[in-house]
Amino acid sequence: MPLEKPEDHKGGAVLDMFETRFPLEIVKEITSHVEAACTSGTQTTGDVVRDYQGILRAWQEYMRLFESS
Repeated sequence: MPLEKPEDHKGGAVLDMFETRFPLEIVKEITSHVEAACTSGTQTTGDVVRDYQGILRAWQEYMRLFESS
C-alpha cells in the first residue's frame, strides 16, 4: 500500500512512495552513490529531466532517521 503523498509531491502511481527498511550500511552506500551522481551532474531520464538533488535529500533524511534512533 503506498504512503500518502505530501502536498507538494507531483506525479502519478509511478512515483508512489512505500515504507522501506534497509540496514544502515546499505543506506550509507546508496547515499554515497547518489552524492556521486550529484557531483558528476547526472540527471534523471524520466519524462522530466532533473538532477539528483531531491533524491539525495530524501536519502539523507532517511539516513538521519537511523542517527536519531
